[in-house]
Amino acid sequence: MANPAWDHDEALKLAQNWHVPLKAIISTLSPGQQQRLQIVRAFATQAKLLLLDEPVGSLDPAGRRQFLSEMMGRCAEQSITVLFSTHIVSDLERCANKVAILHRGKILLFDELDTLKESLFRIELPRWAVEAWKKDVNTLLIRPINAQYSALLMQADRTTLEQRLAQHHQTAVPVRLSLEDLVVELGH
Repeated sequence: MANPAWDHDEALKLAQNWHVPLKAIISTLSPGQQQRLQIVRAFATQAKLLLLDEPVGSLDPAGRRQFLSEMMGRCAEQSITVLFSTHIVSDLERCANKVAILHRGKILLFDELDTLKESLFRIELPRWAVEAWKKDVNTLLIRPINAQYSALLMQADRTTLEQRLAQHHQTAVPVRLSLEDLVVELGH
């Protein structure tokens, strides 16, 4: 059964723009060409919601940028919502307005990208102080550093962190985490 939302003319135009050979056998295409074909198939459906899993994993940097540009243009012009998973954090930072961070099968964070970027911190504290901190801040992960100290990954505003440090007379310095820093820390 044909997809009623399929736009054949759009598929041909996209295939040309994405340099997808139309007469080739799919199994003979390179991984990058196969990924480009999947992008063409997704965009030619004219769907209002696209769910994409690692849509640019096999593309070179120029191809990734082309995909992001195409996707953002379609979202703006056609009111399309795109949910995509990726390990390429820099791509998220170029185009996402909301981000969900999954850790061990659960959504650890879901927020506006700008809010997340401003509110993720890592702080090293004596192990005895960790429990008190967990009560006042959204602690994402506690990782032992050595026998005396632990690293806390948290979501909080800087003012709250500074107040907590002053309240407990601690000299720890909160370090802002990028999304990539957070992903790396969660992977330890």
